Amino acid sequence: MIIGMSKVEIAGPKGRLLDVLALIRREGIVQLETDIHGLVPEDDARRVRALLLDENELSAKLFYEDFNRKVHDLFALLPPTPLRQTYFDPAKFLPLLAQLLPRHMERCRSLQNLLEECRTSRDELRRFVVLLPALRSLVEGVDAAGKVELIGVTVRRPELLDVLREAVSQAVGSRFDMLTAVAEDGTQVALLVTEAEQASRLREALERTKMAELSFPAELSGLPLAKKIASLGDRLEELAAQQHTVEAELEQFARQWKPIYASSLELVEERLAVLQATSQVYETDLCFVLLGWMPARQIDSLRARLQAEFEGEVVLEELALLAEDLERVPVLLRNPRYFAPFEIFSRLLPLPAYASFDPTPFMAIFFPLIFGMILGDVVYGLVLLLLALVLLWRLKNRPLVRDGARILGVCAAYTILFGFLYGEFLGELGGQVLGLEPLLFDRARAIVPTIWFALSVGLVHVVLGLLFGAVGAFRQRHSRQALFKLLSVGVMVGVAGL
Repeated sequence: MIIGMSKVEIAGPKGRLLDVLALIRREGIVQLETDIHGLVPEDDARRVRALLLDENELSAKLFYEDFNRKVHDLFALLPPTPLRQTYFDPAKFLPLLAQLLPRHMERCRSLQNLLEECRTSRDELRRFVVLLPALRSLVEGVDAAGKVELIGVTVRRPELLDVLREAVSQAVGSRFDMLTAVAEDGTQVALLVTEAEQASRLREALERTKMAELSFPAELSGLPLAKKIASLGDRLEELAAQQHTVEAELEQFARQWKPIYASSLELVEERLAVLQATSQVYETDLCFVLLGWMPARQIDSLRARLQAEFEGEVVLEELALLAEDLERVPVLLRNPRYFAPFEIFSRLLPLPAYASFDPTPFMAIFFPLIFGMILGDVVYGLVLLLLALVLLWRLKNRPLVRDGARILGVCAAYTILFGFLYGEFLGELGGQVLGLEPLLFDRARAIVPTIWFALSVGLVHVVLGLLFGAVGAFRQRHSRQALFKLLSVGVMVGVAGL
């Protein structure tokens, strides 16, 4: 249902403004208006002006915005960790924390940079891990005595090995040796062994054949091939250990400081929200004026809170709700527990006008009813009910999934009900095995009664919608639209009667 709303005015001395805004934000029941024109008489609107922050309030706002931005930047550098409970009072130590924040940012940024370097280097080296066993087996088979150069080459297809051998042979004659092996991923690896003074001519031959020398990461570029291979595994282990150390340090920092910063962030965001709400405040020379909307039934409780906290200095008045206000009134839906989950469907569409009706109860009645009519099988209903219970059990902390599961549970109940009415238990299996008889009719055979039943439900659905639409149109003084809806109802009922 749509909650009844009232137009209210809150006024008091300027010195109490921020405290009043903080109280209103805590209560969460007042929606302030940014433009008062049209809400109050023009003479009253001309007597007030938009509130401007003074120098101290503006300075505080800039401080809070800067702190808020930097803390979010810091959190982006930290790993996700559960927040422990902290008894830190952010109001007392906020200036000190703001001084520590740049140093913490610098430390975490340097750790993140180091972590990124470790990851990048490990990713580069991992490309060679698959080739490592094959390269090691080839290098171990080479007699390292004498001045020889080892050059590794990867070959895309086995038939290219002969092309490689021919090209190298033309460049250095028979003064080379070529050993081959197959890596774990099927890549052909060739190791060319030649005299050191022939290495440059051999590399030129490789370039002509478009077969590049196996390139290792830059950090190993100064080493001979044999030492590159030997150092590759050690370097990977070293980088893994370094990465683990950096991650542990970031984790420790997050566990120690993140709860403190999170607590401070809540305070800062609260104060920022209060200061930003001043853009919706109007003032005279001596006092502030707030105009907005709130549930009518909560006016007395808010008035009592203002009276108790501000000792009569701040007053709340309920203003007359005019016909032209109806288009500006915010719409708040609140339904009984059974209907509430079906607000999912209502919120898929624009919210109804304030003077109209909340469609949620009608969706809660007709959607499961029609769903059950269509599916109508006891076993299918039990399966859906089991699925709904599992979702409620496993994902009950996610409001959208929880409401969806409740809707599914209601639909499952209607499916089971109509399953008994139709006498369906996995179709006709219930009648054949269990002797289940339909309580209403057998829709597989009683085609005409089924059609009449479906048409009757649909007619009631449509007629109710038109009737409520007519009532809403009368409320908004749209007489022609209301009469047209009533005429439509008469025509439909007449046709059904015929």
